[in-house]
Amino acid sequence: MSRLNLIIFIILSLLSDSFGELNKNQILSNCVQVNKNIETELFKDLKNPTLTKKFYDDYCNNKKTFLWIGEDLRLNNKGEELLASLEESHLHGLKEKDYNLVEIKSKINSFKSAKFRDYDTNADATRLDILLTNGYLSLVIDLYYGSTNWEKFIKKNLNKVNAKDKNKKNKDEVDEDLISWDRGKKGYFSAIQHLKSSYKVGKIKKSLVELYPKYETYFKLLNTMKKYDEIRLQGGWGDLNITENIEINNSSDKLTLIKERLFRSGELKTFVNLENTIYDETDLIDTIKNYQLRNNLKSSGIINMETIKSLNIPVEERMAIVGLNMERYRWMDRSSTQDATKIIVNIPSLQMKLVDENKDILTMKVIVGQAKRATPIFSEKIKYIVLNPTWTVPPSVISKDIFSQKGDQLNYFKEHDMKVFVLNRGKQIEIDPSLVEWNSFKDTDISPFVFIANPGKKNPLGDMKFIFPNKYSVYMHDTDRKDLFTKYKRTFSSGCIRLSEPEKLLIYLLEKDKKIDKLKTFKAKNAKNINGEVINLSSNIPVFVRYFTVSVDKENNIYFYDDIYGYDVHQREISK
Repeated sequence: MSRLNLIIFIILSLLSDSFGELNKNQILSNCVQVNKNIETELFKDLKNPTLTKKFYDDYCNNKKTFLWIGEDLRLNNKGEELLASLEESHLHGLKEKDYNLVEIKSKINSFKSAKFRDYDTNADATRLDILLTNGYLSLVIDLYYGSTNWEKFIKKNLNKVNAKDKNKKNKDEVDEDLISWDRGKKGYFSAIQHLKSSYKVGKIKKSLVELYPKYETYFKLLNTMKKYDEIRLQGGWGDLNITENIEINNSSDKLTLIKERLFRSGELKTFVNLENTIYDETDLIDTIKNYQLRNNLKSSGIINMETIKSLNIPVEERMAIVGLNMERYRWMDRSSTQDATKIIVNIPSLQMKLVDENKDILTMKVIVGQAKRATPIFSEKIKYIVLNPTWTVPPSVISKDIFSQKGDQLNYFKEHDMKVFVLNRGKQIEIDPSLVEWNSFKDTDISPFVFIANPGKKNPLGDMKFIFPNKYSVYMHDTDRKDLFTKYKRTFSSGCIRLSEPEKLLIYLLEKDKKIDKLKTFKAKNAKNINGEVINLSSNIPVFVRYFTVSVDKENNIYFYDDIYGYDVHQREISK
């Protein structure tokens, strides 16, 4: 080879698209750059920059290569696994922007046509590696703890109208209430150590799957998200322009649109009889009834405006609501899955379930707290049962229900067979309520009285209460207002949980504790309105009070419930 040809060969080699030894040497210097540049553009706009920097501080003491990028500036196998997981983060209700996915993809695409002579190739590669590491660490933390800012979530302005109050100096003085929601306890978890161990064995995807909440419903919701995402990518299920009810056996030229909509979302299994304009097909009527049942609507089969409004909710909106509920599983105590027997009260579904070895033993309707007296979200274990209980009115009910009565306190006491007491040197002294000027206490929060309802048919607690001691003084109980269980929306209590069939739960608990003989004693006392007894339980079955507006049954049918306390709306607002 001539001298000239040799020079030309060297120049062409340097300008070629391939990445030779010189490029590799520059790549090997990147850990030093990472170590020195946390305040520069390399760490800009990361969710966890400090944690990412801490990882590199340790990693670069032992390695001099990228984690996720090979010598050819292409993702290695572990990088490909991580990218795929980041791209699927939205299926868990997580936000792709938290993991810089747009920039990551842009950098990867730019390297497909990059030449080594490009001035910023080295810095861009370093930035890409940092983005991917931050993405992994951030995703790990979000999957384990949840992505919600908890301090913001538990604060909720329930009285926003106060901002308009002329007595308020500014909006910052709006009354702010705390949401009563106990977050599950979790032990210390090191995202950095999780990355190190998973990287060492080369199981990036598996290391993330390990962090999914170990609840069956979570995985069913994940499958639902995958199904909805496919529909989203195909353009959604469209909008129904229907303004009139379609009654059963009536005609409508909109039936084809209804069938198409239900077929696209999977509710209607077969798509036939397109020419039929009479709403008389059994499959279609049953599908509408099932849809209504699963979307918290009256299951009449009539395609009314409420049903059309529900059908018109975009698939993206459905995915957002499912995602909120998946996040709530990440808030929960992971050890609760180990309880073989448990009682689950889901507030939005207004339902209680007794579960034993993953089988529903009992299911019944419940009444929960009004929005302004919301039932708290927490868990505790049942310690004892009180049969034929008296009811000592709690302070919140005294001020809101008794003192607020407009001159009708005496009738209230009569309706509940209630006695009134004052405290004298620690003793309760009964008084005649007709001698009290009740209007003078209407603006009082502190009561000098004790109000006790006698056991019997007028007692608001009914025949029994189930106590699982907690800081909220909330318990499950019977009620004297059985008629309220016929209502569709049952938010009538002051926070406690009323059971529609409490005796069934009583029998189960007594049999489990081998104390079923107590039932005869209870019935005898009940007949005579005698103050009941306390039955201590050794089984200590946990009660989980939860707030899920979406659930999936054993046949993988998805249910949507009303956001009765507005927590869905609040959770979305703070996550924007």
